Amino acid sequence: MKSLFVLCAALTLAACQQGEASQNAPSSKVGPVSNVSTDYAKDIENLCDSLKRSGADKEDAEARQLLIANWLAANLKTEDSRKFLVHIQPMVGDAKAQALEDEAKRLGLTGCPLAAEWRPK
Repeated sequence: MKSLFVLCAALTLAACQQGEASQNAPSSKVGPVSNVSTDYAKDIENLCDSLKRSGADKEDAEARQLLIANWLAANLKTEDSRKFLVHIQPMVGDAKAQALEDEAKRLGLTGCPLAAEWRPK
């Protein structure tokens, strides 16, 4: 079910090419935060908090995926954030959660609720 969410999110985001690309593409490798656009950092913050910001936290687990995917499509601004989602799409469980947490930490975020949602229970 979670892989369905990621597929929906990736397809929705790929179709929604409304943002401006930042100068540096995201990477799972740690790099200097000063080289990351403010819009990209805000997008990763939105991604991490999308469970609450989309209202999906108030819904059943099965309804959450589509709500989050639709919210992300409307609210992520940069192509780099969409590239990051495509990059982590084939990952599953803890690996996907860890990749998102690593990117959030690299950008100075103290937590990432969506990554916790992706962790196997």
